[in-house]
Amino acid sequence: QPNQPTAGQTQPQNQNQPAGEQPQQPTQAQQPAAPAVPVSQLPPIEANLAQVLNLLRQAGFEKVGALFAEGNRQLIVHVADADAGSQQKIVDALKPLGDLQVVSFASVSPRVRAETVQRAITAVVVALVAILLYIALRFSIEGGWSGFKFGVAATIALAHDVLIMVGGAAALGYFLGWEINALFITALLTLVGFSINDTIVVYDRVRENLRHRARGETFATIVNRSLNQTLARSINTSLTLLIVLVALVIWGAVTQDLRFFYVAMLIGVIAGTYSSIFIASQIMVSWQDAREKLHQRQEAAAKATAIPASKPAQTAGDATPTGSATTASRSEGARKKHHAPHTGKRKRRY
Repeated sequence: QPNQPTAGQTQPQNQNQPAGEQPQQPTQAQQPAAPAVPVSQLPPIEANLAQVLNLLRQAGFEKVGALFAEGNRQLIVHVADADAGSQQKIVDALKPLGDLQVVSFASVSPRVRAETVQRAITAVVVALVAILLYIALRFSIEGGWSGFKFGVAATIALAHDVLIMVGGAAALGYFLGWEINALFITALLTLVGFSINDTIVVYDRVRENLRHRARGETFATIVNRSLNQTLARSINTSLTLLIVLVALVIWGAVTQDLRFFYVAMLIGVIAGTYSSIFIASQIMVSWQDAREKLHQRQEAAAKATAIPASKPAQTAGDATPTGSATTASRSEGARKKHHAPHTGKRKRRY
């Protein structure tokens, strides 16, 4: 349809209209067009990916990719080395599939794409390293590198959350045709902050319980008690956020990108809650157990290789029966506070 005049613009004057005569009011058909039909109400495209790829290759595109979205109602096409005329060439190539309407067209150079991926990876790695160092310093209870196990466990749990979120996004892209964009990177970094916050709550309780530990209480027992003390808080916080995200996915996602953002956050919150309870704490306990076993093996090896102290040689006078009897009865004589009779020889105490 031809473009309608926007607000603030006037209709062009008809050249055949006499001067001074008021222009006719536009009819209903000349009003701005109604909003486009939602994608969910459009009929599905009667084609498969093989047909789409063949049509694009016949049009001269060598490196092409395509996928269906929204129940085959939307077709997403990727071509390499696109130029200013690529959009019209794609539309002309896909005309055999029916009257398709172009929803959007974006051109991203390979350099920009590579920089975007590199910056996203760099941002996540820098965040993980900074979190590791901060936690290791903040939870160094016994001094030295004692807090390093806290930082390593939290970083591994965060890496688990990121992998789960990226895997979920890949599955959504494969089955629903959703694409990773800047909003997904935002959701990824938001997940890192949320997940580490939940882990810090557990760590803080562990630190307090370590300061007031009972005699003979093991590290695993302290961590288990700390988890029981913070479990209700973690579940309630995550459940509240999940309710909000589900509501946004159902009623608040006005665009596909926003729905993808909310679903990615939903996956990340579930993974983050799980990792804070079952992964970070377990890695920390396993680290401490391995450290204690290593210390025990080192002590056992040190005792096995230790050279026993040699006894001083006996003198000729100590080898007499009288000297032996005096030495053997040393402890008994000390308890009875009785001194052996003087034999004219000097006694040696051991």
